[in-house]
Amino acid sequence: MVILHFITRFNKSSWLYRLHNKMNEYKDIKSYVVCLYNSTETSNVYELSKKYKIKSKLIKYIDRFLFLSKKNIPFSSGLFGINTLKDKRVIRLIKSSDVINIHWINQGLLSIKDIVKLSSLDNKQVFWRFYDSWPFTGGCHVRMKCENFVDGCGNCPNLKIKRKNDITKLIFNYKKNKLSNKNFKIIAPSSYLEKQIKKSPLFSQSKIFVINNGIEKTYNFDRDKLIKKYQLDKTKKYILFGATDTSLIYKGYEYLKKSLDQMNYDFKRNVILLTFGRFTKNLISDYKIINFGFINDRSKLLELFAIADVFVGPSLEESFGNVFLESLSVGTPCVLFDELGASYDLIEHKKHGYIVKPLDIEDLSKGIVWTLDNSESLRENCINRINEKFLLGNITKKYLDLYNDG
Repeated sequence: MVILHFITRFNKSSWLYRLHNKMNEYKDIKSYVVCLYNSTETSNVYELSKKYKIKSKLIKYIDRFLFLSKKNIPFSSGLFGINTLKDKRVIRLIKSSDVINIHWINQGLLSIKDIVKLSSLDNKQVFWRFYDSWPFTGGCHVRMKCENFVDGCGNCPNLKIKRKNDITKLIFNYKKNKLSNKNFKIIAPSSYLEKQIKKSPLFSQSKIFVINNGIEKTYNFDRDKLIKKYQLDKTKKYILFGATDTSLIYKGYEYLKKSLDQMNYDFKRNVILLTFGRFTKNLISDYKIINFGFINDRSKLLELFAIADVFVGPSLEESFGNVFLESLSVGTPCVLFDELGASYDLIEHKKHGYIVKPLDIEDLSKGIVWTLDNSESLRENCINRINEKFLLGNITKKYLDLYNDG
C-alpha cells in the first residue's frame, strides 16, 4: 500500500511525523509526505520549492487582510492555492498512491478547490483528517465555543466589525457550494471534534471516523534527579503550563491566572509555576515563575512534564491536545476544561487528573488543589492509560485498517 499525505508544515512536533515514521516500519507500507516546509531529515518527504513558499506567504498576507480580527485568532480563507497539484513530482506521487490523506493544508498548500479535486479521483481512497474547526467554519481555526457555523457563520464575534454578511459568511457559502454534496471520509482525532463536525451542514453526507492521537511509549524518569538537574527546590509543588505561544487567548492563560490569584497565602508560598513556549509577560506577581522558552528538544519537554506535579491545560478549544498525551506518558496528571477537547477521550475525572466545569474559575482552582494533593497516587493510572489505549503502534494499525476498509 502506498500512502500519500499532504501537510503544510512537517516537523518533529507534528502528529504526522510520528504516524509517517511508524507506517514506514511496516514492510508492505510506503508512506510519503508532500509539504511546504520540512524541518526534519525523515525519508520519503517532498518539500515544495521556494516559489511555492513565496506564493504561500502572499496568501497568508491576503488572509490576514480579509480577517480584521480583534483577537489573535488563526484564520484561513481556503480560497487561494499555490498550484501544488500542478507540480510534476506531486502528480507522479498522486498517480502511484493507493491512499491520499489530507491533513492541515492551509496557507495555500491545498485550496478548497484542490481538496474537492483530490476527493474526486478515481481508484483512490481519500481521507481528510481534521486538525481543528477550520473545515466547517467560515475561516476560523479556533471557535472558542462559537456556534455560528451551525447556521452558516456571519456575525463573527472575532471580527472588529460584526455584520451578518461578513467575510466568514461569504467563505462559508463558498465552502457549502463546493463541499456539502461530497461524500468525504473524515478522520476526527477526538470524540469532541466528531461532535462538532456532526453539527455542520457542510458534511452531512460524509462518514466520520474517530482515531485518537498516539505516543511511542511511556517514560519512567527519576523525578528527584530532574529537580536537581534543573536546580529546583524539592520542597515545592510544581504546576506546569505551556503551549507554542502562551499569549494566544485560546490557550487559556488568563483562566489559570485568575484561578491561582484566588489561592491562599500558604498555597502561593509553596507553589512554583513552570511554563514553556513564548511567554512575554509575567502576569502572576504572587508566584515564582520559571519560563523555559520555546523548546525544540522533546526529551527536555518530557523532563519538564515529569518534574511537574500537575499539568494545567485550560484551553478554550483543543481538537485533541497532544500536550496531555505527553503529560500522561510520564505519569503527570492533568487539569483541563470539560467539553473542549481531550476530556472526552483521554482523561477520566479524578483518575488521570481533574476535569473542570467549562470556564469555571472556582472549579479550576479546586481542581488544581485536588490534583496537587493526589498527584503521586495518580501517576500509575496515567501511565496505564497510555499503555492501554494510546500507544502509537495501536493507533497506526487503526489508520491502516481504515485505509483498507474505509
